[in-house]
Amino acid sequence: METLAANSQQPPEELVHEVMALEARRANLEATLTRMGSVEDPRPRPIQPEVPRQKVLILDLNGLLLRLCKGVAEAERAREFGHLLVSPVGSRMVYVPRVGVSNFLAEVATDFTLIIWTSRTSRNTHLLLKDMEEHGFM
Repeated sequence: METLAANSQQPPEELVHEVMALEARRANLEATLTRMGSVEDPRPRPIQPEVPRQKVLILDLNGLLLRLCKGVAEAERAREFGHLLVSPVGSRMVYVPRVGVSNFLAEVATDFTLIIWTSRTSRNTHLLLKDMEEHGFM
């Protein structure tokens, strides 16, 4: 029993050496950190946009920016009222730009990234947008 009590009061010699090695390592790390100053976070930083984000405004081409004429008579009435008609080459559709659409687009383009959405096919849409641009609506 005496040997157990004696052993429990003094730690084994190999444990003493291990603790001393850990304390020396900690002191070495503290000295290194002091020399380095501050340590940067090794995790990658999130990518920040180079320019401030701009709000996006999605506009529907059909019905909002343009009105589809439902026949020749309606197109002629619109022309009589002074509306410039948009009829892309190769298309049987005739569109009437909404009143003030070019001013509206110019105004909102300063504050928003504009996205024009449509349910029409891309072929018709490209022709329509090209025709609108040629007439000065965009």
